[in-house]
Amino acid sequence: MPNRRIKPSHIHTNIHEIDYKALWESGVRILCFDVDNTLGLMHCDEFDQKIDELLRNLIAFGFRIAFATNSTKNRDNLREQYNAILCQPQRINRFVKRPHKPQRAFYSLLQALLGSPAPRTAAMIGDKLNADVLAAERCGFVGILVNPLGSDLWIERALFFRRLENRRLRQHGIVRAS
Repeated sequence: MPNRRIKPSHIHTNIHEIDYKALWESGVRILCFDVDNTLGLMHCDEFDQKIDELLRNLIAFGFRIAFATNSTKNRDNLREQYNAILCQPQRINRFVKRPHKPQRAFYSLLQALLGSPAPRTAAMIGDKLNADVLAAERCGFVGILVNPLGSDLWIERALFFRRLENRRLRQHGIVRAS
């Protein structure tokens, strides 16, 4: 029976508040970041100086970095800049028919790109409860929820994704970090 966890492993206001040393001590060696609204605003081409410095410090500490995004925008520049793994729908459509978060196929492919890490040795850090965190938790990642940096896509706003997400969190006694 699949793991039906409702709660993310960690909830933080932003990626700077995460205790990366504690993650390392718990056995996490790979950090997978959602890009849009987690590391930068929607459709960003580069990260601000604080994010850049954080990523470089994490790499120097020993973490492997991966970017997992549903965006079909070319993000090769970010992959090359941080020597990171990049998992996005346009990069995998010849192996699997365009999987995207929160599909299990997306996370299975991400695990394959990462070299099939042992459970709980990789963390997925993102701003969306279902797409980034809970789906990753169900696939053996440590799920870390952070607040979004900016506004969502218009379709997500029209469908009230954040409102539904926050209601689901409150039903389980969880409040987003503020």
